[in-house]
Amino acid sequence: MVAAVRTVPLALVVALLACVGCASTKMQGSDCTTEKAYARGFNDGKYGSRRHDAVTELCADEVQVAYRRGYLEGDQRRTEPLVAPAPYGCIESPDRRRTCGYDCKLSAGRVACGATLGDNCIEAFGELRCGDHCRPSFGKIVCIGD
Repeated sequence: MVAAVRTVPLALVVALLACVGCASTKMQGSDCTTEKAYARGFNDGKYGSRRHDAVTELCADEVQVAYRRGYLEGDQRRTEPLVAPAPYGCIESPDRRRTCGYDCKLSAGRVACGATLGDNCIEAFGELRCGDHCRPSFGKIVCIGD
């Protein structure tokens, strides 16, 4: 008995071979959040990478929009002149506890300071947080590296 042989169109084979490793660069599953997409777009824009819309093609539309918005905002930051980082300092909380670091903030009786030069501290949504390029986003504070 002769086994049936199925042929695969050459274009499909070429497309599959060209995409070896693509899945590892595309956001999918639990990575498909607006916060992660925005942060990835922001970093791509800020550090001069090409905009890679394909990284979010497996995600919902709002995640794709967040990546593009992050890229545009990151690209605008890239062209801004560098701002001198906040100096190292110390701040005392109302209960007399002393905290030292960078860009220290006091909010609602809480004190926070950045751990490294260049960290920023912000207060938003009832939260006080310090880190690398922290910003309010979609109801919480996100920082690069989250």
